[in-house]
Amino acid sequence: MFVQFIPHMWKLKQPLFEQFAVLLSVGIVWAFAALLTVAGAYQNRPLQTQFSCRVDRSGLVSGASWIRFPYTLQWGTPNVDAGEVFLMLAAAFVSLIESTGGFIAATRYGSATYCPASFLSRSAGWMGLSMLLHGLWGTDSGATVSV
Repeated sequence: MFVQFIPHMWKLKQPLFEQFAVLLSVGIVWAFAALLTVAGAYQNRPLQTQFSCRVDRSGLVSGASWIRFPYTLQWGTPNVDAGEVFLMLAAAFVSLIESTGGFIAATRYGSATYCPASFLSRSAGWMGLSMLLHGLWGTDSGATVSV
């Protein structure tokens, strides 16, 4: 519905319904299930139906181990070893070169003007800051263009 019908009925400048179709659908279904739960639609149903349909008894969010709030240094204080520091600096340098090439390729592909040196140096600085934050929060995603 979000991809096939709504974009033709409402002409928007941004393709919001096409980009967020699954997220909007899950939100609408969850809100509908919450409305049915509050209205008491599942009161006289079998226990298995109540566990799978009610939003207050299903335990989907509380039972999912992968939904949690991240916090800094969640695996303890970091151990600093000279060899590991050298390897991480080498990986950061490779990521910096790869992202710089990605920025230049994106401007060429988009037929834009060439990236000035000030833009590339700012992007390298922001990428370094994001790598620091990634390390503090222990995320497994990177801060490079190819991720």
